Amino acid sequence: MGVVPYSALRDAMRQCGLATRRYRKLPLELMAYYVICMTLYSKVSLQEVLLCILEWSKWLKINLPCQPVEGRGGISRARKRLGSEVMRVLFETVCVSIGTRKTKGAFYKKMATGGNRRQYA
Repeated sequence: MGVVPYSALRDAMRQCGLATRRYRKLPLELMAYYVICMTLYSKVSLQEVLLCILEWSKWLKINLPCQPVEGRGGISRARKRLGSEVMRVLFETVCVSIGTRKTKGAFYKKMATGGNRRQYA
């Protein structure tokens, strides 16, 4: 939510035709952050990760209308609705090289990844 701005997520969702028409218990925007966070916090239970995201969204004043979910079935269905394409688009948009020629280990055989990607502030 800080490194992956909400505006970048919304743009990626629009690009993939996933604009939220109606908010369910687990909105697609929430699920995108959930997918990111479940990899960052792999030692924490999946339900605990979801609870943390809900708390963070309130703290960051991101209005994600969601309701408590019982069991993992709802989480799995919401992740399936999200799909993988939006995560690919989001990654390609947000993940850019921050290394410079002086950054040790940032280049391999004078090559670096990156490109002309939109920068989000």
